[in-house]
Amino acid sequence: MDKATLRTFEDYKAEINSTRARGGSYWANIVASQLRSADEELGKDEANRLIRECKLTKYGWVEES
Repeated sequence: MDKATLRTFEDYKAEINSTRARGGSYWANIVASQLRSADEELGKDEANRLIRECKLTKYGWVEES
């Protein structure tokens, strides 16, 4: 994959926070998809960091080991 197309931690964080703030009936599915993509591109540690920093634990997400 071309480095220009890779997203950074901050890109994912902004997308997830924006999606969560917008709400709607499918926001959880969209955030789950964004977390899967972050896990693939950035690794599990960064995906877990997104869960913490975006405060997704209060919506039921848990960090994976």
